[in-house]
Amino acid sequence: MKKIIHGLLFAVFLSLAWLPAARGEDRYPDGFNDIYWLGGEDVSYDPHRAALVPLQDARVCFPPPLISLLPEAIKAPDAKPLIAIVIDDMGVDLKRSERAVKNLKSPVTMSYLAYSPHIGAQVAAAKKQGHEIFLHLPWEPDNAKADPGPNHMSVTMSKEQLQKNLLENLGGFDGYAGVNNHMGSKFSRYRGGIEIVMAELKKRGVFFLDSRTTADSIAEKVAREYDIPATHRDVFLDHVEKPEYVAAALREVEKIALRKGSAVAIGHPKDMTLEALEAWLPALEDRGFQLAPLTTVIKYRQARAGGHLAHLEPDKLEK
Repeated sequence: MKKIIHGLLFAVFLSLAWLPAARGEDRYPDGFNDIYWLGGEDVSYDPHRAALVPLQDARVCFPPPLISLLPEAIKAPDAKPLIAIVIDDMGVDLKRSERAVKNLKSPVTMSYLAYSPHIGAQVAAAKKQGHEIFLHLPWEPDNAKADPGPNHMSVTMSKEQLQKNLLENLGGFDGYAGVNNHMGSKFSRYRGGIEIVMAELKKRGVFFLDSRTTADSIAEKVAREYDIPATHRDVFLDHVEKPEYVAAALREVEKIALRKGSAVAIGHPKDMTLEALEAWLPALEDRGFQLAPLTTVIKYRQARAGGHLAHLEPDKLEK
């Protein structure tokens, strides 16, 4: 009996000793070699490899007697965390939209409102510069004073009107890889309307980004129910229009990418935002990150969610 009790106490001691490491403390003991991915969202960043490493080295965290109790370890990817930058509301402000296209390093994803002037020419110019294109779909916000624009989608509309407005937007220009919502804090909680959207997106074989203008949004969930490749926005860069807020938001983007392997940020064609991105993007890779099209990040996240933990190179993920 004493041996059993001592054995149990020893096991508890080992478990307690392991817990801090399992939470991912963003550091490693010096001198470790191979890194193993044991699963989960807890991560550490190895600056020597410039790689995001979930959990810790199995040989560091677990004494040999416990390793045999774990699933077979999967070697971590030796790759940089991915960051997707999406510029919403593109097309309406011609001057600032043109600045975004010319000055921001591709493959920044540009999301255009279909009712923008000269929309075909604007999209063609952005694609020529190497930018990925999304369509920015106007949805009804909670704030009744905020105008989402023409042909928007509202919770009070009939199914026929919703379908009509949806097709007007989707037919506004060609060549978009996916769709994300413009405003929509109210509509993104409305399952009936979102299902109309997703049924049409499914036919067209495009991606979906939930801009997450409300924490109660069900848009990404419904998109996945329709087997549409989808993800959500992690950070708004310029929700508060102050340079110091944008700078703090960009730091948060990097933290999320290190922690999760990828990050999606949304900004807008505002002078303040463009100036910050023009300074931040050129040194992004030197800081250990990889700028990627939004569709690449969606595919990467979908692969991880499906159990395929090996890193997929962006050029192998192109649609």
